[in-house]
Amino acid sequence: MTTRGRLTTACSGRRCAPPLMLSVRLVHAHSRKKVMSTPSSKIALIPGERIVMSFAKDIVILTNHRIRYDSTQFGSSKFVSVTLDSVASCSLVTKSLPILLLVAAVALIVPLYTGGHMMDTVVIAIVLVVAYFLTRFTVISIASKGGATIRVPTKGMNRAVVAEFLETVEREKLMRSRGVTESGTVSDGSA
Repeated sequence: MTTRGRLTTACSGRRCAPPLMLSVRLVHAHSRKKVMSTPSSKIALIPGERIVMSFAKDIVILTNHRIRYDSTQFGSSKFVSVTLDSVASCSLVTKSLPILLLVAAVALIVPLYTGGHMMDTVVIAIVLVVAYFLTRFTVISIASKGGATIRVPTKGMNRAVVAEFLETVEREKLMRSRGVTESGTVSDGSA
């Protein structure tokens, strides 16, 4: 199904593909080369490629061939694209500074033994506990065999959505490495 400059959907009977599966097929007048792009224009799809899932407001896009991270914020930008064949690992990593909690506990205990002012140390302990929670963060980390790593901050995201994304990456990677087609059959590699 080819249209020029209009959205196309793959419908069978009464069921249509979800909105993430919509694509636009454009024909460049000067090259006559067909290029597919998503409605958000964040990724140019190659023939046979489809969007499986987008994540974090389309900053991360997973297709059946690759994972693309494209972020711009506060005057900096980062663009990383990793093919599914190159994905080595997926993880959810939480980083924190527990030393801040330890120092807060020490700040509360020391005045009890030295007879110092408890109010000052309570304020210091509260500041350290708040600093602990402000510096704590969780990221999705997708590492490639070539060394590039996609790190996506998960602040404010539902853990179930994050887990679903990681499971989808793993499933697509395994399907691709085993040559499983969308219909569930195994490709013999003769295409």
